[in-house]
Amino acid sequence: MDIETAALLIKCFERADRLTDGHFTLCKFTVEWRAGFLTPNSYWDIQAMDKGDDLRVLLDRVVNLGIPDYTAKATALKEVFEREVRIDRIYKETPKIRL
Repeated sequence: MDIETAALLIKCFERADRLTDGHFTLCKFTVEWRAGFLTPNSYWDIQAMDKGDDLRVLLDRVVNLGIPDYTAKATALKEVFEREVRIDRIYKETPKIRL
């Protein structure tokens, strides 16, 4: 980790201490990083976190953005997913007309 990335990480910790009672989560996945000022409790919480391919760019964005309402974002993502699943299920169950 370079100095600039470490400095951004320290800023994230300081911001978490000031604004979210110390809650800050950083996740490394195979293809991306995720970061957020929360303690994730579900798949949808992780999906609601900010994401990026480059750690430095992600931390810079997280430090400089306002803290989103992760609960509302996670709920909205879950609702969209469930709606798409229902639509897909209806489509699959609908009898097809053969010409």
